[in-house]
Order: sequence, then C-alpha cells, then structure tokens
Amino acid sequence: MLGGPLSVLFLRVEAKVKRAISANLLRGYQAPPIYLTQFGADGASIGAAAVVRDQLFALPRLDHQ
Repeated sequence: MLGGPLSVLFLRVEAKVKRAISANLLRGYQAPPIYLTQFGADGASIGAAAVVRDQLFALPRLDHQ
C-alpha cells in the first residue's frame, strides 16, 4: 500500500519496481500486489489530521485501576 508522494512517483517507475521485487524474491514466491491509496499525494496530510482529530475528541478511559 503506497500513499502520499510515493503514490505519485510510483506510476512513473511501476514496471521497474515490480521487476526489481520479482528479481529479489525467494524461489516459489510471487510478488505481492502493490496498491495505491485513494487519496494520492494528500494521504499523509489526511492521516496526520485524523490522528490529531482522534486525540482531540477521544473519550476519557474509564478502566483506570
């Protein structure tokens, strides 16, 4: 799974990356699929904003002992 700036760059080097992965796999293994996130280059920013949002609006833990 690739996101952020890598997702934009990957489209330019996809064939080369897949050849390199395949050339370095142990015999009998297949290269894993590579997926791009739907948010493209904005993925990292959206992820960072989600972390901040989760921390700001998290409910207090009630299971403290």
